[in-house]
Amino acid sequence: MRSVGFVVVGAILGSIAGLGSAAAERIWTDDIPTGRDFVKPPIPARPLSDAEREARGRMLALPLPAPLEISPLRAAVLDAITDLKAGSSDPDMQAAVDQLGTLYGSDLAGPFWTHESGYLPRARAVISEIRKVGDFGIDPDRIRIPELNAASLADIAAGEVRMTLAVLDYAAEAFGARYKPNDISLWLDNKPETPDAADLLPRLAAASDPAAELRRLHPAHPEFEKLRVAYLVATGRRAADPVPEPVKIPDGPRFKIGADHAHVALVRERLGLPSSDGRETYLDRELAGEISLFLRRNGRRARYEINDDLRAVLNAPARAARLPDVRKIEANMLRWRWLPRDLGKVHVWNNLPEFETRLVDNGNVIMRERIIIGQTSQQTPVFSDTMEHIVFKPQWGVPNSIKIADLLPRLRGGDYGVLARRGMRIVKNGRTIDPSQIRWSSTDIRYLSIVTGPGGGNPLGELKFMFPNKHSVYMHDTTSKGLFGSRERTFSHGCIRVRNPRKFAETIFSKVQNWDPKLVSDLLHYRAEENRQVDLPVKIHVHNVYFTLVSNGRGGFTEFKDIYGHDRRIADALSGRSLRAIAANDPARLHQERIESIERSSRWNSASFDTFDSVQPRKRRSRRGYSERYAYEPSFLGAAAPPRQERRRYQRELRPAWPPMFFQGN
Repeated sequence: MRSVGFVVVGAILGSIAGLGSAAAERIWTDDIPTGRDFVKPPIPARPLSDAEREARGRMLALPLPAPLEISPLRAAVLDAITDLKAGSSDPDMQAAVDQLGTLYGSDLAGPFWTHESGYLPRARAVISEIRKVGDFGIDPDRIRIPELNAASLADIAAGEVRMTLAVLDYAAEAFGARYKPNDISLWLDNKPETPDAADLLPRLAAASDPAAELRRLHPAHPEFEKLRVAYLVATGRRAADPVPEPVKIPDGPRFKIGADHAHVALVRERLGLPSSDGRETYLDRELAGEISLFLRRNGRRARYEINDDLRAVLNAPARAARLPDVRKIEANMLRWRWLPRDLGKVHVWNNLPEFETRLVDNGNVIMRERIIIGQTSQQTPVFSDTMEHIVFKPQWGVPNSIKIADLLPRLRGGDYGVLARRGMRIVKNGRTIDPSQIRWSSTDIRYLSIVTGPGGGNPLGELKFMFPNKHSVYMHDTTSKGLFGSRERTFSHGCIRVRNPRKFAETIFSKVQNWDPKLVSDLLHYRAEENRQVDLPVKIHVHNVYFTLVSNGRGGFTEFKDIYGHDRRIADALSGRSLRAIAANDPARLHQERIESIERSSRWNSASFDTFDSVQPRKRRSRRGYSERYAYEPSFLGAAAPPRQERRRYQRELRPAWPPMFFQGN
């Protein structure tokens, strides 16, 4: 039977060959019929010249390139990767192995650590550095450090793969990828990214000092290094440095608010309180307030002046700084790992527990100011973005929480003047709508645009600084200036309020954009355009950060209160507590559930009498008795019921009440 098949196949191939030879002899002309109208014969080829025929002959005489051959070591490495994937059920490991397969499958990459006779010197240098990972606050047990043995080619190949996996583990730990910030809290929204293996491994292999290149994966910021040293001292890995003697404050008279003297600059340096306007020798109210708090904390009478009590405390012999808790140090180190390695030449640094913002240019703080941040139930999220524009004399869109809880009950009660008294108005298609023309009993207020123009009733004040993000968080002015006198300034609904936004804008204009700072006053003139957006050609990186430990310049740290509980949650994660249990008590998730509950309650619910559901429908009497299959219960926001033709049996329908219903008359 098989021979018959061979004969048939041979006959077919022979006939095809015959046709091929006949086609080769056939000369195509335009007169040859095609048989089908839509089949066009090929265009006759132009005869070759003698020179072209000779050049083609030379090309055909060239030797063909030899086929690519895979080296025995590369083949062994690919076999080791295949075996490793087959023997692992861990999805993370399988993903890493797939990445290695793609990398080593290319003839342009690797091996990086071995040759066919053993291990390269760089492999041992990298292994030696990986063993020191504990000096960076990382548990060495989390990295699979290989033993370098070379009994056979298969052992060398397996060692190559284990070396690469160890390097990738190290990189993941250096960038804090052990945990996703969102798994701990939705308000921790940094996006740490580990370097790509296809970039990292060749870079290490080509480095003259691969161990130093590996260390550079950790944050290079001086604050991180100070935390690392504190971690080594706190864990007994290193002795504490001797405490340097502070600069003495000379004897002198009392200096009150308004004094301008060189001693004031020395006090600022000792307290770590640089002037926000560059006048280091001027004793302003802010410095006087910090002096009063410093004296009270040190058991002296609180006075708003530089006096002998302050000099005595500052000139006392230096004591060894108290080390913070190890878990607190680790939590702050981890948050540094989550930050971008490049913070930006110019960037805004909003340290939330410190309630301060800094504008930094090339490492120098060019402005420092107090801020107000979100309440503990509506926290300011921790993330990085880019400031793109500033809005002068902004309008304020009233948030849904105020619409629902405050305005709606008053409007339903007939208090239509509440909006005018608060400087608010309803805007639809560019025109203002009289609130008395809206049927409030059946309108979902969330879908109305209620805004407040510039003025005393606008909580945004004169300015807002926009770095568009999914959290709808930005920096802005405020009319509640008195709140900046509080020590714990958690009063907003998530946005960041700046005490002196006009100066902030002027500094951005002059120091960053190279514009005339007087433009700020012009844009804020009472005759100037409302809601004027000014785009920034030089974009500014914005980092909302959460550091409860900040070096004080004297060998120790200023420790800030864990106002949002992020230290506690991260410490729980580092100690091995389940991320699911941590997330269950995440205030961000609880806040999200409340918002979703309000969203659900603002819709109409339909349900069938034939089902027993958590929502019990209201029965309606008809001529045939209680035979209506559907009943509709209104939400407390007054969402409109869906049309009858859209009601479905055994189905709950959720529909927003849009558009709102307007009517004429009283």
